[in-house]
Order: sequence, then C-alpha cells, then structure tokens
Amino acid sequence: MTKELKPTYGDFALRGKVTWIERPKAFREDTGSSGYTYRGLSFGVKTADDNIVAVDMFQTKFDEVQLQNIETKKRDKKVSYGEHDVEDLPDGYRLFMPVNLGLEKDDKGDNIKKQLIQYDAIKYIKDNLKNDQSVFIFGSNRFSEYEKDGNTTLQHQFEPRGIYLTSDAYEDEKFTSQATFKQTIVLRKTEKKENRLIVDAYIITDKKGNFVPHRFYVDITKYKAFAMNLHKLKFGSILNVEGIIRHTVTQKQVETKDNGWGESPEPRTNETVKKELEITKAEKPKKDDEEYYSKVDFTKKVEKKQEDNPFDEKEEGNDNDWGSSPTEEDIFEEDEEDPFA
Repeated sequence: MTKELKPTYGDFALRGKVTWIERPKAFREDTGSSGYTYRGLSFGVKTADDNIVAVDMFQTKFDEVQLQNIETKKRDKKVSYGEHDVEDLPDGYRLFMPVNLGLEKDDKGDNIKKQLIQYDAIKYIKDNLKNDQSVFIFGSNRFSEYEKDGNTTLQHQFEPRGIYLTSDAYEDEKFTSQATFKQTIVLRKTEKKENRLIVDAYIITDKKGNFVPHRFYVDITKYKAFAMNLHKLKFGSILNVEGIIRHTVTQKQVETKDNGWGESPEPRTNETVKKELEITKAEKPKKDDEEYYSKVDFTKKVEKKQEDNPFDEKEEGNDNDWGSSPTEEDIFEEDEEDPFA
C-alpha cells in the first residue's frame, strides 16, 4: 500500500542590493488566453560580487479576492476586486497570503508598511523599487516541472512574501549580506564526487502529490562528519535542511563584427548564472522519518506532470554532526571512520 505524498515546504531570505529591475522585460503585463489580465516581475538581489539571486512574482487578476478569517484561519470569504483595500476589509478578516512591503519612508525615516495581494504588489514594486537599493526579502521556494516541445524543464523560483528597504546600505561595512534557504526534502540518493556529497532529493510540490527532483550538495571539506551522517541515510527519509543559495554570476565579453555600420566602443558582455543550493545543516531525523517513503510511493506518480509553467522535534544525542546554520559559527567534530578521506 502506497503512502500519501505530503507537501514539503521551504523558504528563503535575502539581504543585498537590487539589480536587473530596470531591464525592459523585468515587468510584464498582458492578457492570457483565459481573458484575464496577469502581471509578472523578475529582478535580482546581489548578495556578493559574484552572487545574484533572481526573485520572481506572477499573478492573474481575478474578479474576487480571497480573505482569511483571522481567528479560525479559514478562507471563507471573498470580496470583489477593487474592494480589497486592507482598511476596508470586513471585521475579523485579512488578505490571504499578502505581500508585505516597506519600500517608502515616512518623515522619521521608517518604512511605510503595506500589505497587498500579489497582483497589486507587482505594479507597486515596479513603480517604487530601483536598482542599487538595499533590501531584505523573504519568501517561498517554488519548485516546478513542465513540458514544452517534448522537453522537460525543471524550475526553482524564489517568490517574495516580503520586501523591505534596509536601514544600512549594501556598501556600508556593517551591512551583512544573506542568501539562505530552508527546505524539507525526501532523500533519493547521495553520491561522493570529489570534495562534494551530491544529494538528490524529491520535492513534493502540492497536496495533489505532484513532485519534482532537485539536486543539492554538501561541501565535504567543511562538513565532513555531517556528510558522513547524510550518506548513511536511505531512500525516502524526510529531512529538514538549510543552507546557502549560490547563484554564481560570470561575465563573458562577446566579440562583435562590423556589419558595415561600425561597432560600439563599449564592450558587450553576456551574463551567465550557475545555480546551486549548498546544504550546510540538517535536523537530525526522527526515527519515524527515516525511510518514511518507499520507491513505489513515487513510481506510481512518476508520469504525472504539472501543467505548463509560464514562468522539530529533537532526539537526545549529539547533533553537532548534522551541519550548521549558515548564520551561525561552524563547529564540527572529526570522525574516526572516514569514507570521505
């Protein structure tokens, strides 16, 4: 008997400098085949000289806006679009999953806080957020898979739930950059490749049991004992992991040829981004979470694809060998048996 696949959620946090938001195609607004208007926005957050993480937002404009009961948490009321201003909502209700924003300053220099549905937030962000502004962004990891022209494409997007201007500028010495993630995964297999432990996992993306594969890695030179523990786990183990978002940007100058109308004196460059997620820590799994799923739980749904995409309880014992948070000091112990030596 197969087990029900339960969603594995994750989130991220970024502190850095805005970039790419003034590109021509950063903001998109159009009408889809269904007749509804949609908006999209993509821009980057620079967290190091060679690390830029792209964030993506997309939402269709519907005739009604979903509300959530503050006390019961139930989504049992809707209001017409245009009647969903936060100050005009019925008593006891709030917007369901709004985007929290602080992109303007008051007379005291404090952020003016707003809550908007994503469709409205996209336009507001486009109008108020500029390149080189320093921001803190948090949100949800979105993993997806879609087919086009017979080819399967895997996507991992970072969808903001909150964007705030920071009090310190990116260039200030005291500014602390951040590009971190947390994610629940279902382990498929691990494999040592040079100084890395490759971690192949499943992400269960929704309550319908859809899932996609994704690859992470552990740096063995920094987290040897953690890598050894992870390598011992079997297929189907559920893990809560966290680590660093590494989106390494490289620039390559493009050669241009004179087409008979000369050439620009300014060099032309192409940017490429190598996207990786480095795991630095995992919660020690509870016994019930080890080998929780079997391969048959996934094989029955392996042909099931998502639609085309337009865009803690601790056990007793020593947990030092399960990595460290990227925001904490790294502490590791050596292990006498070392298959990674």
